[in-house]
Amino acid sequence: MGINRFAVGDRAQRLPQLSGLTALLPTTVALVSLASLLLLVQTSRVTSAGYDIGRLEKTREEWKQRIYQLESEIADLQSLEHIKEIAITELGMIPTPEYVYIPLDEPSQVNHVADMHLPAREKTEPEVQSIGWWQKVLNFVTLWRDRVKDTE
Repeated sequence: MGINRFAVGDRAQRLPQLSGLTALLPTTVALVSLASLLLLVQTSRVTSAGYDIGRLEKTREEWKQRIYQLESEIADLQSLEHIKEIAITELGMIPTPEYVYIPLDEPSQVNHVADMHLPAREKTEPEVQSIGWWQKVLNFVTLWRDRVKDTE
C-alpha cells in the first residue's frame, strides 16, 4: 500500500484550519477550571470564616456567663450575712445578745470640738518670693494704717 500524495497534502492543508480551534478549546477549559477553582477557594474561606465567627461568639457568651457568675459570687461574699458567718465560724466572734442604749444628759461632743486641744502644727519657714512694687506700697499703707490705729 502506497501513500497517496494527494491525501497527505489535503490533510496538511486542513490541519492549520483546525489548529486554531483545537488551541482555543484547551485554553477555554483551563480558564473555566481556574475560575471554578477560585470560586471554590473563596467559598471555602467564607465558610471557614463563618465557623470561626460562630465559635468566637460562643466563646464570648461563655466568658459573659463566667463574668456574671463571678459578679454574683462577689456580691455574695460582700453581703453582711456572709461576713457575719465568717466572723462567727472562722474568727470565733460571737454576736451580741442585745443592744444596750445609754441615755446622755449632755449634748454630743460635736459642740465641744472647738474646745479640744489640737496638736500643734510644725512651723515651716515661708518661701521667699519676690515682691512686686505694688505689694511694697500696699504693705507700707497697711503698716501706716495699723500704726495710726495703735496711737489712737
